[in-house]
Amino acid sequence: MASIRRACFALLLLLPCLPACEGPRLIAGRVRDGAGNPVPHTLLRTRDDVGDVSGARTDSAGWFSFSVFANVIQRRATVRVDAAGYHTRYLRLPFRDDVEVVMVPDSVKRRGPDWGDYETGPAVGFHYGVPLRWSYTIGLTRGRFAGFSDYAGWVVAAEPGEGGVKGRVGYMRYGRRVGGQLSAAALRTGAHALTLAPHQGYAGAEARIFLIPLTFTFGGYGRISGSAPGDERLFAAGIGVGF
Repeated sequence: MASIRRACFALLLLLPCLPACEGPRLIAGRVRDGAGNPVPHTLLRTRDDVGDVSGARTDSAGWFSFSVFANVIQRRATVRVDAAGYHTRYLRLPFRDDVEVVMVPDSVKRRGPDWGDYETGPAVGFHYGVPLRWSYTIGLTRGRFAGFSDYAGWVVAAEPGEGGVKGRVGYMRYGRRVGGQLSAAALRTGAHALTLAPHQGYAGAEARIFLIPLTFTFGGYGRISGSAPGDERLFAAGIGVGF
């Protein structure tokens, strides 16, 4: 539909306006060890939206305070925390003045990345492909960050388009530039589906490859409703941005 294309283009035009909604935002709180004792001289550092590094050191009582340049819709900042005798931590700290950071001694062995707490966030994207033609994604993610860019978690999303509508549930993981997503999906074709008859229902699986900012989609489906000749199988493909 033309309305879907217009909505996609309008949102893309609004993206450059996000920096105008940016400003300094405060993160403050205390760093302590597992026994509740303050950890003085801890260094906290983060990168803001324009790539500048900001941060602070804790005082003798473990208190810290610094500002991050961030947009108004951002809820957390990824902060690297370093202290002598403790493991380096990468944490997603909220913009508040009562943040608590707990350090882990070097003597405690760890395995794998230092994943943060689970967070819920939006899933949005714009795509063009078979059979939905122009489509957009709206949904939710639930996952954890490690470091400044690594992410792993689940996504639940609906993808309406000119050629029908798709729903999917999947797991994804990505880093600074690359990533992937595997999903179970179902879709129903509409009147303007590309290469397929309308009012057909399909269920299957799809893979998404993230070469940020681009997203490449590949999927295989079997028909579960409808009777159009020759449409028993569907192999989907597309390109877009976002989830």
